[in-house]
Amino acid sequence: MYITTGQLLNALINVGSAIACILLMLVEVPGVDMFGIGPNWPVIWLVAWSLRRSLPQAIIAGLVMGFLSDSISAPQPSHAVPLVIAAVITFVLSKLVLKNIQEDFISVAMIVFGMAIIVEMIRALQFSQWGLGTITNDLADIWSDRQKIAISSAILSSLLAPVVYFPLSRWWKFHQKYHQIPSLRNR
Repeated sequence: MYITTGQLLNALINVGSAIACILLMLVEVPGVDMFGIGPNWPVIWLVAWSLRRSLPQAIIAGLVMGFLSDSISAPQPSHAVPLVIAAVITFVLSKLVLKNIQEDFISVAMIVFGMAIIVEMIRALQFSQWGLGTITNDLADIWSDRQKIAISSAILSSLLAPVVYFPLSRWWKFHQKYHQIPSLRNR
């Protein structure tokens, strides 16, 4: 078995885009923050990936994006748990809801909005369970802070979802068409 140039290019684009989204967490893009909170780039990439892949691929992507997020930020609580849950929910939505609806920017933006909220609420549960997140470790403070983070992150993430989704979706369709790959949507 050998790797073709198309397969290598596809792998480079997939890995490169995932790493770019992880690294964008570290960058403050001018004009792309709300109350000091930026978009959740890993969630944007994960939704784009999970809409067109099988469940095991979505779960693995959630784990990888979670562990990469942990590697550049505070590892406790882990980002992997909420991102895996978001990947599974996105996969289920793509099979049940989007099966009859054309995949477009608005539906992707709505899914990203929902997944960003879910990810931040799971993180709030993790923070409250472990007593992390605020100086006082008061549960009300944790939930209040995470609500602001969740809504700000969800709004920005949904607005920026097409920036990640459109080029990746076009590439995956091109790669699938010209390399005779069975439909990624039907897995």
